[in-house]
Parts: sequence; structure tokens; C-alpha cells
Amino acid sequence: MVNAFSDLVDNPPHLEKPFVCNLVEFISYDEENEHSICTIEDDFGNKIIGFLYKKFAKIVSEPVVLSRLPFKITVIKGKMVDLGGNLSFEIYQTVFDKNFLINSSILSSHSWCPMQTYLRNYIRVESDLNVNLLYGVLLHDYLSIVFSDASLLEMNPEDEKLGNIVKRAFKKAIYNNWRLLCAIGVDENMAFNAFMNTTYQEELQFVKYEIDRLTATEDEYAFQNEKMIRSKDFGLQGRIDRLIWNKSKKLFTIIETKTGKSSSSNTSTAKHQLISYSIILREYFTEELEELILEYPRNQLIERFQIIDYEEDIFYKIISMRNDIWTINVGKRPELGPFLHCSKCWSKDICSFYCLRSFLTEHCSSCEQCKYLTILKDEERFQRFQRFNAYYDWFFQFLEGEYLANLSLRSEINLNAEERENLGNCVSNLIIRDIETRTDAETTIIKIERTFILLTKDPNMKDAKNVSNISNTRLNKGDYILLTPQDYKPLTVESYPATLKSINGNEVRIVLKNEFSQEIQEYPSGTLFRIDMASSNINLNLERSALDKFLRLPYKSGKEQFLKLRNRLLNIPEMSQRERIDKGSEKEANNDFEPDTQDDLGLKSVIKLVKQELLDLKYNQDQIDAILHVLEMEGLQLIHGPPGTGKTTVIAEIVYQIHSKIDESEKYGYPNNEIGINPLRYDKEDKTKDPTLVNFDFDISVMHKKILICAYTNRAVDNIIEKLGNMHPDINIVRIGSLYSISPNALKYSLQVKAQKTIGLTDGNLETVISPMQAQKCIDEADVIAATCLGANNQVLKNVEFSYILIDEAGQVIEPAALIPITKGENILLIGDDQQLPPISQEMEDIEFDDSFFVDKAYLRDFKQKNDILAANQLTNKERRKKFYSILKKIKLNKEDTLSTSIFQRLKRIYQGTSRYFSLKHQYRMNRIISDFSSKWWYDHKIVPGKTEEIDVGQRTLVDFFDEIEIPFYSTCKRFFGDLETICFDPEKPMIFLDTRTIDAFDSNEDERFEGMHSKFNEKEAKIIARILIEYFAVINNAISKEQADYLSQFKRIIENIGVITPYRAQVRAIHNAIFKNLAMSQDIMNLLLEHLSIDTVDKFQGRESEIIIISLVDSNIDHVLSELHNEIRRLNVSITRAKTKLIVAGNSEMFKKSPPNSDKIKNGKKNFPKKHGDLLDFIKQAEENTRSEPIYHILSDLVDYTFLNGGYLKLTKDVLNWL
Repeated sequence: MVNAFSDLVDNPPHLEKPFVCNLVEFISYDEENEHSICTIEDDFGNKIIGFLYKKFAKIVSEPVVLSRLPFKITVIKGKMVDLGGNLSFEIYQTVFDKNFLINSSILSSHSWCPMQTYLRNYIRVESDLNVNLLYGVLLHDYLSIVFSDASLLEMNPEDEKLGNIVKRAFKKAIYNNWRLLCAIGVDENMAFNAFMNTTYQEELQFVKYEIDRLTATEDEYAFQNEKMIRSKDFGLQGRIDRLIWNKSKKLFTIIETKTGKSSSSNTSTAKHQLISYSIILREYFTEELEELILEYPRNQLIERFQIIDYEEDIFYKIISMRNDIWTINVGKRPELGPFLHCSKCWSKDICSFYCLRSFLTEHCSSCEQCKYLTILKDEERFQRFQRFNAYYDWFFQFLEGEYLANLSLRSEINLNAEERENLGNCVSNLIIRDIETRTDAETTIIKIERTFILLTKDPNMKDAKNVSNISNTRLNKGDYILLTPQDYKPLTVESYPATLKSINGNEVRIVLKNEFSQEIQEYPSGTLFRIDMASSNINLNLERSALDKFLRLPYKSGKEQFLKLRNRLLNIPEMSQRERIDKGSEKEANNDFEPDTQDDLGLKSVIKLVKQELLDLKYNQDQIDAILHVLEMEGLQLIHGPPGTGKTTVIAEIVYQIHSKIDESEKYGYPNNEIGINPLRYDKEDKTKDPTLVNFDFDISVMHKKILICAYTNRAVDNIIEKLGNMHPDINIVRIGSLYSISPNALKYSLQVKAQKTIGLTDGNLETVISPMQAQKCIDEADVIAATCLGANNQVLKNVEFSYILIDEAGQVIEPAALIPITKGENILLIGDDQQLPPISQEMEDIEFDDSFFVDKAYLRDFKQKNDILAANQLTNKERRKKFYSILKKIKLNKEDTLSTSIFQRLKRIYQGTSRYFSLKHQYRMNRIISDFSSKWWYDHKIVPGKTEEIDVGQRTLVDFFDEIEIPFYSTCKRFFGDLETICFDPEKPMIFLDTRTIDAFDSNEDERFEGMHSKFNEKEAKIIARILIEYFAVINNAISKEQADYLSQFKRIIENIGVITPYRAQVRAIHNAIFKNLAMSQDIMNLLLEHLSIDTVDKFQGRESEIIIISLVDSNIDHVLSELHNEIRRLNVSITRAKTKLIVAGNSEMFKKSPPNSDKIKNGKKNFPKKHGDLLDFIKQAEENTRSEPIYHILSDLVDYTFLNGGYLKLTKDVLNWL
């Protein structure tokens, strides 16, 4: 491909030889002459003027497009012209933003209605599940399975086994799609019988026909099914249903399967898909196209295939459609009309709603076609409508920022390995050293097998710098990555999704699904691979869908209860009964009617019994109050749970009390069924007019209601259900999620485990499958369902509603993610701590709401002012901007908030100090010295140690830990420890600060050898921590008798009770390398350390605790400036509060103190410190003298003084490094 403008003078671009360049600046648009002028740039940095014409000129002038500049374009028709002695480029056909991949399948729906493209692909409106969808999915999957059988073309068409192959393929398709069948409510036996009764014979004849057709010559054929392809140049991607390779003649045939009825419109749109696939395949393969075939399985055999002629002109039409879809996907709403297909559309009500909120004009107020216009006729309803929409647009804008950040990362993948490695998002030149398949966990039937791969840097590389470059990477344990042969680019068909297990020295360990193992092993020995940091928009799309559902759900019939909940979430005051009567929304009560107070009396009686039960169970008073608080309230509630306050135990007890003590009618939702039977109905009667569809009728609108437990992380979800299962084993718990994400101890609750069965698939072999019917039964009979917030969108929960939803870690959940479970329930309980880790986001603080944002926000208009029209008027936009932020202020969203503001943090602003907010105050984890420091700086001195069985947790030390596990640690360490270790593990000094100010322990940013690194490390600090750990494990090794039967399990427990936390990934690797480079122990112990020793960033420690925590601050430089990573003081709080009995902090005190600690100064200063304070910044003003203004400097400075005051300060000398 040409990549310089000079190459185009004699070689203009065309479809076979396109030209890729950057569109960097928009200059002007001439509407009358239909052309735009832009600045474009080639790969060598040369810039010239570019002219775009007609539709392309209009697109590039759109505000949403201009906000994306610069981006790459692929020119497929154009020419260079001389413009006054300077070259310019006239562009007639181009692909905008070629790295933004559009699915070819969207072309069909877009040609039907652009508004559907907008709703489905930008707004992310979820479509309902139905039997037609199920039929299509099963047929596609079945055909893929049939033609994946390597022996198919070797069979005799008359062989009786062929029928078994067809039957087995459809059965496998059923069980592959168990979630969809479960969600719709379809019995697998009925689905299979429907296939046998209506489709089997035709499919058997078709398979025989294909065998005859493809074996009629001597040519050799091969199939590839469901082949995902991505264009490098044309901004398109798609999944080919069936690809037939003629290996002998080097030809390929593409088959696109349509499970609907054949029609001219369907054929036309499918033709676009086929031609786009053929163009994309040219980028990968040299084989020629033989045929494009459109397949209609519902037609008679003779009409099943339609041959499509390849027309190059159609591809230009495809590119035009692709660009239109792209503009919609980046935010341009399509024009409404002419509404040709509205009567047949599934989304006309949704379309009307978005018409109202986005396109409202003067004549809309008199429109009678839109049922939503009643909103405008009631001022109160319109004010609520404004609030809902402002909330929606605020968060949607930030999700859009995250989306763009992901796109930037994806486009970066197109760089070569060296370029991307320099950015820190790739490790290249890797060769496979070992491949191993392991069983991670095993249930009664299911084995969870994954493939572990060890890769190392190629030792034959000439550049020694590259061999060690593995340390300069942003990649870290747990990251989602792509493994790709280095000859290819990631995100192509040759990439394998995987998870990074570890990076140690020059070794990389990854884990991936077992299904990819065979393919990877087929690569020749010595093949070079690369791993790339990958990003996915799946979660963002789920969050967009949740926002849409949150916006529209209360307007659906039967969802009035959710409107009440949504009002509370958005701080909309509730009307009194008298106000509701005056408004006409409630009727006056009959004076002769005596209200039934039995429910209130019954609840009070239950509460009294529960309170006594909780006292008997030794809950403390604030825990009891919190539990009763939940039982007494409806709608929305918040519980603040600081570190160690037992919130997981409280959650488990709340779930139990909701389940067992509240009136039974609360747990069932039977709007059409008054008796306590399972309302799920399987009707075998054929009510389907079309005999080719699955003959099944179902009703899942009423179902046993239950409790949903969610959290941001899988670990938190599993912790809760393990605790709940241990405390109350009679509660039926079902865990939703991937088996690979569920902890071994929680696997028994997994839906897959509960719904598994062994069957024979017609060939005599047994196979483990998930039964859709059994899965539905498990869900229906469950008392509690548990999933992550994102996992609550799992297909099997599509039609399930909940009486109560509990969200743990709510301080770490962004609002759109929390809305996924919230939109499924009636009563919401949020448990969290806004002083611990904030939500993870791209920190899109630079998002601007410019004038174009306010122009098309119809809900911000003032309909009383006739001159307030939807126009880019500076004055009206200023008023709308003011109104927008005033609305946000009412729901406690501030201008400075981003996605890092959690739902808990915002709602706390509304409800703290009311009966809907409660805080736990007694902690059961930390020694008092540790907890008091955290309580002082983050919790206004309100968190105090609790007592268990009259034992004060605040007095517990390391001595108690070693006594509990019966290891003579302190009698052994006297013989081995040096001065450093003796002080570090002194049980009377729970908090230690190791001051490196006098040993020149500078971080790597001070060393020019590491210039350009994307992370930092502190070599001396790493060695000190390594020394402490090595000496500690050596003492443990001597303290535990090797003759003990539980020797290894004891050692494992020791390892699991110590952790190292550091802000930087490079320091994680530096500490790890320093330990294992100098550690000499048995292989069994080394394996335990490799598997269970936690050295990581604080994010991986949320929700965990260890007896001993070591914190490595790393930052140490001559300017005494901490990096921005330290500015989030909540991260430091989490790091500190992971420790139970021993906290060791290593760092350079000069980074945050003007002078070393002095006892007199500290004691005098303490007298002036207030015992309690409300505002952290006010308190800081009274803290020690310091030149820094950021809170982190004051907190760390006080930490040094605090450890000095409590005897835990140690100024290190250079001899601490002599042990190496």
C-alpha cells in the first residue's frame, strides 16, 4: 500500500490499492457546492489540503465528527491535483476513522431504519428475547457444528450415521445456548422434538446434498464456520457463517445464513454483508472468490441457496452506509422519517420516547400520536422528566469518554510491536517455553480446565536492551490481553484472548481457555509471539443499556413501583397522602373503612423478636441497629461500612432476616396467581402459526421473587455467599457467573454446577452439559441469587425480578454499573465506604459540555418562552447550561464529579443524617494503634475497636496470631533475626516506619537509564522489603517441624497472612524478583510462595486482610514531589487498613516532611490537635508545619510522627543492604 502523497501522483487510490492517511483538521464546509476543505497528513508527516465532496463533505462537517479529530481515513477513490503549484487531494470515496470497526450485520437493520441503528448501537437499547431469535440462534449454531465435523465429506450420503450427526449437532446447539433457552423458558426436550418434527428431514436431505455436491469432483474442500474477520483498512468486521475453501483450486465461497423468510429486502441487505466479507478476506488471503451464496434454511431444498453476483459498485454503497452508521455510533442522531416501517417495528414506542427527549419542537405539544406527551401537560411530571434526562445525559457523556479512550487503545494495537512496546502496552519477541493444561477446580461432573503458557524473551535477539525491556510495561497480573503471533496484528483472526498470570524477570505466564490450546501448539517451535493490553466495550455497552432502562422503565405498564424508587435515587421529594389526593393520583379514603393495621403490628412484633435474636448472637448495637433499620424501611437504604466493621457478616444476617422473618408474601410476586405454586408454565400446545418455528408457548411474567446480592468484584460476591452459606446453610443460593471467575469455595453455588447433567449425544459417548430446564428450575427455586453488578445482566436473569437487591462495595461502583441490578428490584440496599477505593475509570475530567451539547436537549427548553427554540443561540444555550447544572445540583452531582464519583458517594450527600443512612462504628480487624490512625484521618475519630467474647480486638498482636496457629515464632526468631527484623516484628510495635532518607534510596525516575519507563520502582526499597520477607520465611521454616503432617498447609497459612502493597507495577516486579533471586528454600515452599504470596497494587487487596502488611511508597527524588498516584488518599487508607496486627511502611520521610521527627515537637503539637474534627482540610491547617498543601503530604508526615510517638520509627543505615 502507498503511504506518501507523492506516490499518488501517478498511482491514484482504488479499491485494490487504497490510501490511508490522517484527517487532522477541518477548515470549512461549502453547503451550496457540497464540498469541505480539510488538512490531511500522510505517514511521513507531510500535510496538504484535501477536498471532500457531496455526502462525505457533509459528514466531516458534523460537530460529533469534528470532536473526534484527528483520525485515520482510507481513501478508495480520489486524485492528486495541482493547486497553484501545491499538491492537493480530491477525495471522492473514503472510509472515516478506519480503526472504528462496524459490524457488517448492522448494514441490514440500518437500511431498514437508521433510527434502529441509533437505538441499538448508540443508545444500546436491549431488544426482548423471543422464540424467533431462539430459532435463528439454534439454526446458525447447528449448521456450524455440522460442518465443523472433519469426517463429514468422507461419509457416504446414505450412511445411517449421518442422521446421528445431524441430531447430535442440533442437541449440541441446544446445550450451547442453554442461557437463552433458560431465559425464554424453553425445555430442551421440546426444542429438540420440535426440530425432529418440523426440520430434521429437510436438514438431513440438505447435508446429503452438500456431500454429493462437494465430492462430485476430485477437488479438496475444507470448512471454516463462524469465522470472525476484521478489516485493516475499511472499518468493517463481521462473522462469516460458513466459509468453504477449495484447496485444490485456491478458491473460497462465502455463505451467509438467514433464518427468516426470503424476500427481496432481506436478499438486498444480506447481499451487502456478503460483498463486505469478500472485500475483507482479500486483505488476508490470496485465494480468489468463487461464489457468494445466500442461504435460507426455511426454504425448500431447491430454493435454499441463492447465488449473489459480486458488484464492486455495491461496495461503494456499503462504504457510504458504513460511514452513516459510524456517524450514528459517535453520537449523531439520524433524521426522523419517513416512517415507512413503523407499523412492523419492535421499537416504535422507544422511538417515540427518544423523539420526545431529543427532537421536541413547537408542534409536538399538539401531537396526539405520542403517548409520552402527557409528560408536557403536567408541570410536576415535566420537572421529573428534566431531572431524569439530565442524570442520563451526564453519565452517558462520561461513558462516551471511556468509550473513546478504549477506541484509542484499540487503534494503538495497529502499531507494530516495537512502537507499542515503547508505550508500555505490549511485550514482544516472546517464545513459548511450556504449555500445560490444569484442572483449576473440579465438581461432581464439571472439570474447569485452562491452559497455562510460559513465554520468555527470545534469547537470540541481538538487542540486549529489548531482552530486559519486559520491566518497562504497564501490563500486570490479571490484565485482559491478546496473544498473537508476531507476524500478525492483534484483533485479527490470529489473536487469542487470555489473562496475564505473572511477569517475572524475562518470563511471562498467561492463562487462556482450553479450547485454544491445540491451535497454539500447532505453531512451529521458535515462533515469536507478542502480548498486548486489550480493551473491551462490553461493560460500557451494558452500562449504556442500564441508563436507557433507568430512563424509560417507569413509563412501562406495571413498573410504577420503580418510579418511586427512581424518585428516591434522584432526590425527588415524595408527596404526602393529602398532596397525592389533591393531585388526583390517589382517591380519598372511605370514612366507613377502617384501615388494616395488622401488617404494621406484625412487623413490629417481628422486629422485636429479631432484635432479641441478634442480641443472643452477640451482634454489637450498631450492627443490630443497621439490620433492624433495613427490615423497617422500604425503597432505598445505605449502610456505611468502614474497614473491619463486619459488613459482610451484617449483609449475611440481613439476607437471612429478609428471607426468614419478613411475612412470606413479601417474597412472592404473583400478580396473576394467588396460590403458592411455581407459576412457570410449560405449555405443550402448538399455538404457533409457522410450523418451522420452535413450537413452544411460555409465560414467565410471574415468578418466585427473591433477593439479589451484587458487588463490583467477584471476590466480594463470593465472600458474601460463603459467609451466608456457612451461617445459614438452609438458604438456597445460586451464583451467576463464569466458572473461571468463581472462587473454589463458592463453586458449589454456581448455576452451571447445579444445572449440569450427563447425557448421550446419539453417538454412544457421554457428555456433560448444562440443562436449560434444570437451570430455570434452579433460578426459580433460589432464595438468593448472587452476581457481580455487571453479571446481573446475565441472559438467564433477563426476566427475573427481585424483592430486595443488596449491592456491596457500593463505594467502588460507578452509577451506570449499579443501575444494572437496580433496575431489577423494588428495594435497594447499598453497603459501602466512600473512604476506600473509588470506582475505576479513565478519569475523564476534561470532558466538556459545549454549546452543541445543549442545542439538542429539548427537555431544557422553557416552553413558556416562545422564542426558546432548538437553535444554536448563544443566549438560550447559556440559559440551558445554567438550568442543566441547577438540575444536577438537586441530585447532588457536582461539576467536578466524574465516573470516579460512586453511587454511594452521591447518595450519601443526600441521605446522611436521615433514617435512610446508617454507619457501622466498631471494627474487628486491627490493632488499636493501626485503626486509630485510619479513624483519625478518614472517619472523624468515630471508628473504635470492638470486642469479641470480651476480648478487645484493639489489643491483639502478632503474639496472639502465632499462639492461635501454634507456631513458636518468637522463641525461634531470637536465634536468627538481625536488628532490622527484630524491630519490624516486635509485637509491641504494631506500626513501623522504615525511613530511607539517609541511604540514597532514590526511585528509578532519578536514573537516566530508566528514562521513558511507564512505571517506577525503588531498587533499594525493594531489597529491604525482600530482606524482611526472606528472613521472616526462614524463621517460619525453622519454627515449623518438617515432620508435621500439616507442614505445608501451615506454611501456606503463614504466606496468606502477609502481603506487600505498592502503588507501582514496576515495584511489584522489583520486589518479586529481589525475593526469588535471593531466596533458597525447598521447591515445595517456593511453589507455595509463587502461588500464594501477595505482592501487588492496592486494588488487588480491596476486601482482604492480612496479619502483616508491608507498604512500599517508592517515591524518592531530589525535588521531594510525590507522583499523582499518591494523591488519592483513599488508596492509602485501604493499604493501611488491610493490616490486622502489624503494619510496616517503607519510604523517604524527606518527601513529605521538612525536618525529621522530634519527640518534643510532636508532643507539643498533639496538645493542639483537636480530638475530633469534621472537615479534613480544617484539621490539616492545624497539623504539623509543612510546606505542602495536598492532604497526602500531611497524612504521611503525621504517619511518621505517629510511629515515632509509638516507638515504631526506624531510621535505616546503609548496612541494611549488606545482607545481599
